Amino acid sequence: MTIAASTSITSPYILIGGQNGSWFTPNQAPRLLQMSMSLGHAVNNLTHDLATPSSGTIWTGSSNGSQWLTSGWCCSSGNLHSPQIYLFGQTLNQIPFNVSKIDSKMSSWWGGDIFTASFGGKGNWLVAGLGSGCLPSFQPGCSSNGGGSTGCPTLCYNHMGLGLFNGSNFIDLSGAKGFAAHQADFILYASGWNGHYWLVGGGYQSSEILFRFNPKLNTFSFLTTAIQSATGAQGAVTSIAWNGKTWMIGGMGFLASYNGQSFTSLTAQLNSALSSAHKLAYPNSVNKIIWNAKTSTWVMGGGLPIALTGSGQRAWVASYKSSNSPAFKNMPAIPTALLTSDSAVLSLSYSRSTLVIGGYDTPSSNKGVLLFFNNATSTITDMSKALGNMGYVDWVGSG
Repeated sequence: MTIAASTSITSPYILIGGQNGSWFTPNQAPRLLQMSMSLGHAVNNLTHDLATPSSGTIWTGSSNGSQWLTSGWCCSSGNLHSPQIYLFGQTLNQIPFNVSKIDSKMSSWWGGDIFTASFGGKGNWLVAGLGSGCLPSFQPGCSSNGGGSTGCPTLCYNHMGLGLFNGSNFIDLSGAKGFAAHQADFILYASGWNGHYWLVGGGYQSSEILFRFNPKLNTFSFLTTAIQSATGAQGAVTSIAWNGKTWMIGGMGFLASYNGQSFTSLTAQLNSALSSAHKLAYPNSVNKIIWNAKTSTWVMGGGLPIALTGSGQRAWVASYKSSNSPAFKNMPAIPTALLTSDSAVLSLSYSRSTLVIGGYDTPSSNKGVLLFFNNATSTITDMSKALGNMGYVDWVGSG
C-alpha cells in the first residue's frame, strides 16, 4: 500500500499519530497519517503539514466536532521551543494561528510534551503533559530568557504541564493557584471532560496523581489519596474515560470506576479475564479506555505504558459490561504472532463498528501495529504494513 503525499479522503477515516524510529533516540521523527475506512484504505500522509517534522512524535489528539487538535513533542525550530500544537479542519486542512504567541505563553513547557488533550469547558481544549522550562512557582529564582533550560540557574526542573487552548490563545495553568502546591516531577498522561469538569491524571512510574479541574470556578480538587485507598494502587494514572454517567480510570497496575463521589477497584475482576501472561500488575498498564455507546460496553487495552521502555510486558484488549456475567472478557483482537513480550496497545478508537487498535511490537526492534477488529465476527485485519516505517502508533482517532 502506498502512502500518498496528498490524497482526498472523506469520512469515515482514522487519524494515526506516532513516529518513526525509537523513543529517546536521535532518529525519532513525528508521523501523522489519515487512512480511509472504505474499501482500499487509501492513506494520506499529513506529516508534511507539521511545522517541524525533523524530530519528535505525535502523542495525542482530540476533536471538538469540527476541528482536530494533535500534539506531542517536537524539536526546537528557530525560536520555537514548546510542544507544537497542530489544528486541522474537517477536510484535514491545517488551520493557522499565531504560533509564536502561543509558544511565548508556553514558556514553562519548553522542552516538554503534550501527552493528552480533551475538548470541554468554555470552548477550550485542556492539554496536559510535561514541562521542562522555567516555572518560578516550582523553582524559585528561575526566569525565562528565551530558551529552555538556559532560563534557570542550572537546569529547569521537569514538572507537570497543564493548560487551556482555544485555537488562538493559551492559558498556562502549570503554576495556577490551587495547583502549584501539588506540582512535582510527574507527567500528566490522561484527561477527560464530563460537561462540568475535567478529570486529569498522571504521575511517574510508582507515583500517582489524580484531580478535578472546574473551569467555571477555576478550582482544583485532588483525589489521589482517595483512589489509592480504594485500589491500593501505587502507579501512574495512564487512561481516563467518561460514558455519560461514570468515569473509568486505569493506570500502572490498576483499574477503577468513579461515580463522582467514590472509587471502586476493578483490577481483580479484569485480571480474572486476562491470561497469566497479560495480568494487570505493575508496570503493566491500562493505556486506553473507550466507551462503545452502541453496545453499552467499555473497551480497554494496555501493556507497557507509553514512553516507557522495558521488557516482559504484553499487549492485551478487554471489554467490560457490568450487566454481563462475567462482566470482563478478554477480546481476541490481537493476532497470536503479536502476543509476544515487549508489546503494547497504546490507543483505541471505534470507526463505526470497527475497533481500531494502535500500538507496537518488539520482536527484535520496535514496529508500529495497526489492527482492525470486528467484534461480531471476531475477525482481525492487520493493517500494520500500511504504516510504512512507523515505529509506534501512539494515538488513533476516528472521523
